[in-house]
This record gives sequence, C-alpha cells and structure tokens, in this order.
Amino acid sequence: PHTSNMQFGAGLIDFGPDQGSPIPFSHSVHNSALAYVSNMLKTHSTAVTITHFNSPVWEALQLAEVWLDSGRFDHVLLGAVDELGEIMLYIFQRCNLISAESPSASSVHRRIAGEGAVVLLLSRSNDRSKRFASIASLSKSKSRPGDTDLILLDDSGIIPSSASQDGRPYDTSNAASCSHLWGRSPTNSAFSIVSAVLALGDSRCLQGFKTRRGESPARTPQRIVCADAQSPAEPFLLEQ
Repeated sequence: PHTSNMQFGAGLIDFGPDQGSPIPFSHSVHNSALAYVSNMLKTHSTAVTITHFNSPVWEALQLAEVWLDSGRFDHVLLGAVDELGEIMLYIFQRCNLISAESPSASSVHRRIAGEGAVVLLLSRSNDRSKRFASIASLSKSKSRPGDTDLILLDDSGIIPSSASQDGRPYDTSNAASCSHLWGRSPTNSAFSIVSAVLALGDSRCLQGFKTRRGESPARTPQRIVCADAQSPAEPFLLEQ
C-alpha cells in the first residue's frame, strides 16, 4: 500500500520524526488489509501476503497449489490487489516507464499503467458441476503450450525485467493478450485467468483478446495456457 506509506512519510516531513500519524502507519503494511478481510470473513486460518513487482499472482498460485495438493486445505481464497497512487504514477512518468497514452512502437519500455483487484476461490473439489474451470501448473498437465487452443501471454510488469520470456517458448500463432484492456500492473495475471475462465466455452468473451496479428482468436478454446512474459514462473493451464 504505497499510498499509505507516502502519507506516513509526508507526515514525518511536515510535523517531525516523532509526530507521525499512527493511522497511515498502521495501514502502511500489506498484512493490515489481509487482517481486515480475515476479520470480515471470520476466518482464523493461515493468511499470507506476497508482494512482487512482476510475478506475485504466479507465486500465490504455486503456493495455493501446494496447500491444496498436500491436503492441508480444501479451499484457498486468493486475492490479487494493486493500487496506482498519484505519487507512484509520477515516479513512473519521471522514469519514462509509462505513457499517458498508448505506447509508441519505437518505445517498447513505455507502458500504460493499470490497477485493480481480483479474488479467486480455489478448491480441491472434483465436482465439475460446482466449478467454472480447472487450473493446474503446466508441468502437472503434461502438456506443452503449443498443444493448447489458446495462450494468454500477459505482460504485467511496469519495470522491464531481464527475465522476460517473451517469444520463448510462446512464439506461436495461437498466442493472444488482454493487457491492452486494463493496462499493466502486478495483478494483470489474475485478470487474464478470469478472462480465460470466461472464455472457456463462450466465444463471445474472445472479442477482447488480441493475437499478435491484432485479430481475435478464431475458435472457442477448450484449453487455455496463462503465462506472463515478464516472469520466469511456470505457466498455468485452464480447461473445462
């Protein structure tokens, strides 16, 4: 929550190092928001916060998969939240990392910043009537990206990463992206997962997807791989 961090820092500058407000201070850590959610849901189980510039969603999915596969939990509530505050937006603009408008073809490192929140309920249940789709790491499915109907290749990082996987091994004709719909933020991968769930079996949801040719996918997918071009994390396969 960088907005709360900046508010607390501003208070120290304005009123002195011993006059910081306890309100923004108590909200300046990510666990505070998680504590509020746990209290509202009246849950007292394990709660973990993951922060990362490029791949927090994938790390959270991998952790949730371990918990579910081990039998430790039957359900995992996974929330992906990112806020674009005024000061952070200023920093990105000063560093020439984002564009106020659509980035030009000659400026590949300038991106449209985004923000948003997604919450997913993950379960070990095998009852197909009670789920939207199944999701598992690609290695467990014994599939390759080229074997699937569609690859949603997201690019969530505002800060360019040296670990970029763009074009390797996803440089195929069935690769598409939705990043142009909501900008770029660390939570983009969660938006792509929700988009994949909606697109499975419903061709109307494919209209917002764009392939590298600028076209929408031609057929309704049954198996979709979600991956992040800015993260070396393992992709996930979604299917009905």
